[in-house]
Amino acid sequence: SLRYDTIHTAMDGGVYSAKSLPYIDSEILLEEMRHSADTLTAHLVESLVPESPMTSETTNEITKSSTRKVPGHRILPIYVFSLLGFPSQLLIDRKSLYASTLDSVIILQTAAQPISLPFFSEDGIASLNPRSPTRHIVAGISESLGSLVPPYQWYHRNKNTIVEDYSWAVGHTPFGLFSNSSELSQIFVDSIIRNTI
Repeated sequence: SLRYDTIHTAMDGGVYSAKSLPYIDSEILLEEMRHSADTLTAHLVESLVPESPMTSETTNEITKSSTRKVPGHRILPIYVFSLLGFPSQLLIDRKSLYASTLDSVIILQTAAQPISLPFFSEDGIASLNPRSPTRHIVAGISESLGSLVPPYQWYHRNKNTIVEDYSWAVGHTPFGLFSNSSELSQIFVDSIIRNTI
């Protein structure tokens, strides 16, 4: 899932420099993880699934085939990759430290200094802090379980694609490059409640 891309990084004085940087392709990584056996958490996941065991009439042993899952429960695996020895500018999909699907969330955590991105705000060059994954975990869980969409993304019908407008990426939100919080504001909490109904 490791790929390489050329990125233009802002330097002092407004000059850009081109570099070839690695990134993690989230689609490939999530697909590989979906098809691989997770031997480390298999026992934990099985023990967390609420079961209603039925006893066999001929023996008093609990049979595995007679257990059933209780509806309304869902287990969401969250994988935090704490990586050492990789380039300090490593990101997921070239721009983030997390990726989420309905099935799982992956988070990237490294010991690197904040990563400068090719975006500017009134505070200067935008950056991501790979040492602090909390904000990215909250954003990934909100997308997977709460069906939230980052406020700067919307679907363009004519182009049949997702469009990003970073004017809406600033504020009290865990999403995006310009956010400043690890918490969800009340509007996002209300959206999660609305999406579950």
